[in-house]
Amino acid sequence: MKTIATNKMYYAYILLGSLYLLTKIIFFFISDVIGMRAIMHGTTPTVLTMLAGFWAMNVSNKGKRRSWEHWMLVLFPLLIIILTPLIMLIEKGPLWLEAERLPVLIIFEALAVAQLVLAVFMFQKFKAR
Repeated sequence: MKTIATNKMYYAYILLGSLYLLTKIIFFFISDVIGMRAIMHGTTPTVLTMLAGFWAMNVSNKGKRRSWEHWMLVLFPLLIIILTPLIMLIEKGPLWLEAERLPVLIIFEALAVAQLVLAVFMFQKFKAR
């Protein structure tokens, strides 16, 4: 029964990871602010966090005591929190916080914070076993 509950947390983490790209695609179609480069930048955190989630879930289901896979679940959202505003600043210069781009940044940061909280919670559960 613990595996099913734990797997739900991993699936929630993976679902949050897929929302990075989905957010960029939605903003691409509803506004002219997001371009193809932004979609490519949205693909990177999607792929990394989803792969980390699947990999850590696989390790957890096998009962292995390696925890560096679970640290990746924490590391990737931290990198997203730090690098997303930096990349926007480098790409767009002083106008990086225009009204149209701000919601994308807020959503990205909120997704990363949610993933970070979930990853810490999963890491604590994994260590407790």
